[in-house]
Amino acid sequence: MSRTARLDTPGLLHHVMIRGIERRNIFTDNVDREDFVKRLSDLLPETGTQCHAWSFLRQRDRMGARDLLYYWCAVEVEMPVADLARRLNLTFAAVSYAVKRGEKAGKERGWRLDE
Repeated sequence: MSRTARLDTPGLLHHVMIRGIERRNIFTDNVDREDFVKRLSDLLPETGTQCHAWSFLRQRDRMGARDLLYYWCAVEVEMPVADLARRLNLTFAAVSYAVKRGEKAGKERGWRLDE
């Protein structure tokens, strides 16, 4: 069953995840992956869409990426955790813990949000 459409709110950062049907691989090989990157790099300027960060992640990396996004929203974009939780329809505690995990992961790996 597909999800309902996400609300598009000006200034709101989105975390988009994609996986293959029945959890199959999305790309068949590196050429297929490079074709996707080329199409994305053409599409973003054409549509005026900002992409602050993206990555190809394995399943086990997914939670760390989500936590890091919450951390960047809360700390570097200066969005209050309560606002972020409300916009994501999550509890304050869940987002607060994710922000702390994201901060730890970012520092351990040396990741930062570039302007």
